[in-house]
Amino acid sequence: MAEILALGVLGQYILPSPAEPSTAGAKVENLEREARAVLEKFQRGEIQWRDLPRQLEDRGIRPAFLGVLMLQGLAMAVGALSLIALAALRAFGVRLKPRGNWAPGTPWLPLDAVEAVLCFGCAQLVLGTMVALLLRGSHELGVEGLRPEHLLLIYVVAAAVTLGLLSRRTAGGLRRLWHAARVRAAPVLLRMLQGGGGYMAALPLLLAARYLNPIGDDPLSSNPVISMLMARRSALDWILLFVVIGLCAPVFEELLFRGCAYPAFRRRWGVGVAVVASGLLFGAVHGQLAELVPLTVLGIVFAALYETTGSLVPSIIAHSLQNSITLLQLMWLSG
Repeated sequence: MAEILALGVLGQYILPSPAEPSTAGAKVENLEREARAVLEKFQRGEIQWRDLPRQLEDRGIRPAFLGVLMLQGLAMAVGALSLIALAALRAFGVRLKPRGNWAPGTPWLPLDAVEAVLCFGCAQLVLGTMVALLLRGSHELGVEGLRPEHLLLIYVVAAAVTLGLLSRRTAGGLRRLWHAARVRAAPVLLRMLQGGGGYMAALPLLLAARYLNPIGDDPLSSNPVISMLMARRSALDWILLFVVIGLCAPVFEELLFRGCAYPAFRRRWGVGVAVVASGLLFGAVHGQLAELVPLTVLGIVFAALYETTGSLVPSIIAHSLQNSITLLQLMWLSG
């Protein structure tokens, strides 16, 4: 474990940085400005409804992208109303609890969970460094030089190393981790509704967290992965990115942070501390200072969803929706 941590820290300095600063933030700001100009003309009656899609396309904005934003805004409003309703219910002494016993705890201690999270993060750094060194001499280096198949390989191997560490800590631990997910504990439709509700409830909290975030710069400008995602890519590249970001990441990260770390913290310190601690761990391991507060809030929402439903399936669905819709928006922005 000490060798993995040392290599991970070293990898932050070995991994070459992109030659030019990210332009993702500037591109998004420009598109927002163009969209605002078109909508202002539409409100003044200078543009007819039937001409609105053509006007947006002429300015480099896909109408589908604007439609997704409008649907996301509607989901955010529903989520805000749901949070208000939950707050009102709590004010009147009504508490929503899952039926039956909560999901069984996993056998690891808090230190085991933290070690597994550090192993996962450092394994990605080490593997990313190795791939970048193998690509040295190509036209691009650093995170922006990695291709989707590289990301898939790095993520799968890092997840396998982490699961191997957990299995060595406790015999039969992985079987208990899967059992704690309680995949078949409720109808699929109910889990889908719970996951969709959790995603909608997270949207207004994420907006508030980004607006009030006192740490870091614009996440679009400070995150080199965003610039990599906004590069023009083939259909196969985007399919691989959706597999990594929209499927693999939600499943494994929910198993790790909510299935392993959260029950260990909950058993030791109680629900409140466990929710916040697992959220902080989730935000910190992503390694982006500008996104620490929003990702921590997102982790807290996922932990609360797991605590409320007693299953990891709703939090996996909510996590997948968040990642997939964000990736879809970046795909449309990339042109």
